[in-house]
Amino acid sequence: IKLKFFIFNLLCICMNILKTKNVNVKLFEKINYILNKKDSSSIIINLGKNNKSFDEIQDEIKSISKDDDHLFILNSNKDNKLDIKILRDLQSKLNLRTENHRQICLIKDIDFVSIPCLNAFLKILEEPPKNVHFILTTYKPAKVLETIKSRCFSFHYYGNKNLETELDPISEILLNKPGDYMVEEKNFKKVKKTLDFWLKL
Repeated sequence: IKLKFFIFNLLCICMNILKTKNVNVKLFEKINYILNKKDSSSIIINLGKNNKSFDEIQDEIKSISKDDDHLFILNSNKDNKLDIKILRDLQSKLNLRTENHRQICLIKDIDFVSIPCLNAFLKILEEPPKNVHFILTTYKPAKVLETIKSRCFSFHYYGNKNLETELDPISEILLNKPGDYMVEEKNFKKVKKTLDFWLKL
């Protein structure tokens, strides 16, 4: 029985390693990859329950930004609360872009933005200007409109202890080679089959 229990635990560990190898990635390396490889992009980050998460995200985005990037931080205080007026002002600034300068818009608590404002914002997300990247954050992803989430790469942030995150499988497939993903999936199924065998003993 002890041997069976040991093998069971060992196989569980192996399963967990294989299952998470493709989805546990360093968040800001992945975001930096998107910013560098995509002409424009939209990203949403679930900040979990850590109240300091947005400040950490903000600091890291600043650190990976280039010197000639334009960084807009919205909805972080009463002076830059995202409403229709602020959104129109943002649009005007984005339309004044220069070809070689990225414009990164970091938006806090997207779930708190009013529906009329989100509907207007959605039109920008559908056809973002070139060199414009939106990074949305939320502590309550269930309250974010599906029409917003469906247009974004989705990440989960767990704090700055190791700067690791879980990337949702759809985003992972889009960012990585399909072949690599299929190899990991095949390996995972092999370990699962072995585990099922030992559980039946």
